[in-house]
Amino acid sequence: MEKALTPHVSFLSTLVSTDSRQRKALLRSMSSDQIRVLCEIALNVYRGNAPDSEVIETLRPHEATIRKLSKRGASDATKIKLMVREESAVVLMIEPFLDYFDEAVSRREIETPKNATELAGSPSLSRESSRESVMS
Repeated sequence: MEKALTPHVSFLSTLVSTDSRQRKALLRSMSSDQIRVLCEIALNVYRGNAPDSEVIETLRPHEATIRKLSKRGASDATKIKLMVREESAVVLMIEPFLDYFDEAVSRREIETPKNATELAGSPSLSRESSRESVMS
């Protein structure tokens, strides 16, 4: 999961830190790789493989959305529409994985490739710096 997540950390951080209107625009313009990463996160949550068990309880009201995102048969267009409609569930689903990723990087359990920031299109992998740049 970490290898798939690494090039998209900046995108996911931006998705979490932006307002609703910008978030919907980002969701509508996702690449197929970004959709795949979000669906993989949904699959991990659905299977109970979230970094924190409290996260699963928080996401229980969004179980139907998470189940639909984790299905293989649904088209990307269908998944995008669902994510735009249920953007709050998407944010709740992403945050714990970003926190886990940030902790793993700081403990040096995961090495970020040198070109990860170039692939994701952001100067930093840190969620805090992406929030500051969005707010300024």
